[in-house]
Amino acid sequence: MDKLIDILDKYETDKGTLHGHEHGFSEFYEKYFNKIKNCKNILEIGVGEGASLYAWQEYFKDAFILGADCVDKSQYNTEKLKCFILDQSD
Repeated sequence: MDKLIDILDKYETDKGTLHGHEHGFSEFYEKYFNKIKNCKNILEIGVGEGASLYAWQEYFKDAFILGADCVDKSQYNTEKLKCFILDQSD
């Protein structure tokens, strides 16, 4: 499974198309993210429930994923994924 939309749907992210809370950006993500698929680092600002972190790990196979959220999301930390507490108002 290499197509980004399929991966986003697999993890039931709001970036996918199947789960009733999608925002419709997935077609844009596919167009632009495919060009950087071999990048080494990805930063997601606003981790939410963590579903997209898993999607990014699968899509960007060689990347280290950084998550930033205003509340602790360290439960998602793995060898290739690290979340930090960051608040844009601070």
